Amino acid sequence: MVVKNGWLAELVKEERKKLGLTQKDLARQVGINVNTLGSVEKGSRGVSLETVEKLLSELGWELDAYPYDIVGGGDYKNRRRR
Repeated sequence: MVVKNGWLAELVKEERKKLGLTQKDLARQVGINVNTLGSVEKGSRGVSLETVEKLLSELGWELDAYPYDIVGGGDYKNRRRR
């Protein structure tokens, strides 16, 4: 499954900045190319669900029991961090 979602792009960029991480820092921690992370943050590239889980984990979030929130939409701003 490939996840490509505008709100996911916004969440990753916003949370990365809150934590004071550069794209290079986060990409290294997750094990992806910095160009891939840049594309994710722009919403122009889809990534695997596994990569989404790694990104969210590094940012202090986790997938909940509702995959729709990741794949189809949802309002992350009303979600709790772990």
